[in-house]
Amino acid sequence: MPRTLKRKGNKILQEPLVEFENLRKNKISSTDNHIKFLASTFEMIIDIENSKNFLVKMEDVKLSYDNNIFSLEMQESGEGRNKRSVYLEELKKLHIFVDTSSIEIFINDGEEVFTSRFYPNKAKINIEVFNHGSCSYYDLDEFKIDVE
Repeated sequence: MPRTLKRKGNKILQEPLVEFENLRKNKISSTDNHIKFLASTFEMIIDIENSKNFLVKMEDVKLSYDNNIFSLEMQESGEGRNKRSVYLEELKKLHIFVDTSSIEIFINDGEEVFTSRFYPNKAKINIEVFNHGSCSYYDLDEFKIDVE
């Protein structure tokens, strides 16, 4: 996924290109602690407020934050990639892109970024979010890029 690189002090931040916003179709916003949403290709922005514990489940993918450790855990859909983690002072925001073969997770406006192969078993993915914040979901047009 193409990104914009920015420097903040001694750190390089990675952000998705703003042009991806042109792919957005329907927006769904929620402040519920438990959300179910069906989609196959989507963008999800989660603003997190004072959360010590946080969890997102998408099929057999789990994003969690506990004791300052953010983790991405995958089962079969990750094709052999099981778990990766990073220490965070705090978790404020997740910006997630999912398509038919990958997941991109931009943490705290690009302070950390996780990318992995992701092969959903279904055409639509059930998403459950357990947190104390607000979520915005967008159905996206396909990510296909014309290289000709």
